[in-house]
Amino acid sequence: MFVQTQYQFIMKKIFTLLMCTAVLTFVSCEDEPLEGDFLTGGTTCEEAILNTTQAALSFLGVNDDNYTQLCTAYRNALEAQIQACGDEDGTLQAAVTALGDCSNNVANDCDTATEAVEVAQAAFADATADNYTILCNAYKTTLENQILQCGDDDGSIQSTIDDLGDCVFVNTPLYEIGDIGPAGGFVFYVAPNGGGMEVAPISTQFQTQWGCYSTDINGTQSAFGTGINNSELILQYHMDIDFYNNPEQCQAVDPISGILVQSTGDVAAKHCDDFVFNGFNDWYLPSVDELHLAYTNLFAAGLGDFDTVFLASSTQEPEDHWKFLIVDFDDNGAIWGDPKSDLVYYRAIRSF
Repeated sequence: MFVQTQYQFIMKKIFTLLMCTAVLTFVSCEDEPLEGDFLTGGTTCEEAILNTTQAALSFLGVNDDNYTQLCTAYRNALEAQIQACGDEDGTLQAAVTALGDCSNNVANDCDTATEAVEVAQAAFADATADNYTILCNAYKTTLENQILQCGDDDGSIQSTIDDLGDCVFVNTPLYEIGDIGPAGGFVFYVAPNGGGMEVAPISTQFQTQWGCYSTDINGTQSAFGTGINNSELILQYHMDIDFYNNPEQCQAVDPISGILVQSTGDVAAKHCDDFVFNGFNDWYLPSVDELHLAYTNLFAAGLGDFDTVFLASSTQEPEDHWKFLIVDFDDNGAIWGDPKSDLVYYRAIRSF
């Protein structure tokens, strides 16, 4: 019981130091001299802080086999930092004291590992360009230790590690809803990483048929993020039936009106795929949820350059393959099915 309690105490001290003294060294140590203070052997204060940071990161991955080695290295780094930089508030010495003689073994402790992840995640959430890499690596290390202590049955922890990549900060320009996007459209979605989606301006709006009137394309979806896959399914289907050279094959009698309807040979998704605007050619036909988000975030908020018409999506009506889903911008964003033979307005979108 003593070993476990002592271990938890040590780890909490370590993570406090890591986030407040070592990892955030360029913030929390701004008042400390970073140049001109040397130890015997030529170590400056700045070098000592960096050595402590590296030792702290290594110690986050401690296990039974390497505890004494990594603990001793970390304690020595802390003592060197005290000598090089001073320790006005006693934080560094408190961490040295917590480490003791480094003879304790590590007890498996999933709760402590999880707590460490939460601390590192919170620090990483506030990362800046200057400390992004070091906080990202600290977060990754705590996640790896969480796998060691807790397991990872569903692979979600490893997935988070993979998503962090190599922890190199990419200066992605940030946009706000309603801004002009990188391709000249209106931004209607902003992702946490600074990317997002934009919808092409009204000057590019076109009117055409959805595609082959009688077709049943399996796999189109409504959800946000599925528009590009929907578009690919539509393009592949019409290519497979050689629609562009033989649109007459899609002549059919409308099951409701009884009128013989002929496809024009146009496919809205192909118009979007062929579309080039401001040098960008990666546009596609939005899913109904993507289109509805453009309605909510732009039109309903008085942003963008929409008129009061309904716009078509790449989502086929689930209950009736003769129809596709539209968003009615003139009816509070209502969603309903429309015959594929109708001439409807379309807007392309793209992700960035």
